[in-house]
Amino acid sequence: MSQLYTIKEALHGYTTDALGSMCSAWGVSAQSKPARIRAVERVLEDADTVAQCLKERSPEAIRLLNLIAENGEVSAADILECPGLFARKEPERALDEIARYALALACPQERPDAFSFKYLRDERHGRENMPTLFVPELVRRHVPPSPPLGVGIPTADEDFDEPTQGGADQVTTMILETLRIVDVLSPRVTAAGDIHRTDEAKAHELIREVGQSSDGFDLGLMVMRELGCVTVKSGRLQTTPMAEIWAQQMRGDRSRDVFRAFLQSQGLADLKTFFPQVFEALEGRLPKNSLRRTYHRALVACVLREQKEMTWYPLEGLVNVLRQLDSNVLFAEEPWRTTHVNMRSSGTAWKSQQWRNYEGRLFKWMVRLFFRELE
Repeated sequence: MSQLYTIKEALHGYTTDALGSMCSAWGVSAQSKPARIRAVERVLEDADTVAQCLKERSPEAIRLLNLIAENGEVSAADILECPGLFARKEPERALDEIARYALALACPQERPDAFSFKYLRDERHGRENMPTLFVPELVRRHVPPSPPLGVGIPTADEDFDEPTQGGADQVTTMILETLRIVDVLSPRVTAAGDIHRTDEAKAHELIREVGQSSDGFDLGLMVMRELGCVTVKSGRLQTTPMAEIWAQQMRGDRSRDVFRAFLQSQGLADLKTFFPQVFEALEGRLPKNSLRRTYHRALVACVLREQKEMTWYPLEGLVNVLRQLDSNVLFAEEPWRTTHVNMRSSGTAWKSQQWRNYEGRLFKWMVRLFFRELE
């Protein structure tokens, strides 16, 4: 990944005071803005100095640097909406730490005051205008791997009855049927990239005829589009040669491909399945190509990655750990959610506790469908 901006270009967007804070953090002295830019630039271009600084950073800061580096450019507002991925508490502190040492820099802006440390901690402002950050190339090369979040799920009781594995590969069957239907129908696609409603209804009817759910078709299509097995051509969905390549792989390889595609996909078929009444409101809070859009999947993957192999864990324990990392991972605490569901729903079906129940069901479903088949 090549660096889009030079350090000097980024530093020119900072206030003199912000640059002074950076110089103080690094222990260098400079008075004017140009001198401070040169001083910070020099330390960020010295490999030994940068490596030593990274050794002294908090685990939260290292996780955050990796998160930004892996994504190229990330807005500070987006980062703060996904605290469970790097800091259980006070994500602003980790962001302040890497920014003060210039380990992450604001992308150049066409306005002054692109970044202010006071701005990070001021709760009176909205986050819409917060800067977009990138990690300088030398920092990216020397940042150590992310330390684990350190969350453990309590293991299942000793008298836990191991469930029997159901014969066929559920995910593969669902996706193969999805691909077959795409071949048969070549569904029309709207300008927004969605299947035309008439063709969608036909696809759902065909998938139900073979014992699969319409939600399964939507989910399979979401994954296959991410893998490049399905693409739009002449305004219609069609399968690609990648579909055959995927279908011929070993079971474990197929499952890993599907899992990765599920994590990375910008589609939200999973949320639409579990929150149909308020899906439009949810989607409106999940900008495309943001960390927040795939946060509910990424957080599950991060937690499960740290658990021991060959050990049984209760699914409810996973749900509890996710909520400890971020109780607002699916907007349960947002004022707009309560207002919207009360407007759109009747009775008490979508009150806060019921929302939590559906949230827990989503996480458990993700594990059963996508994680169980991994080898």
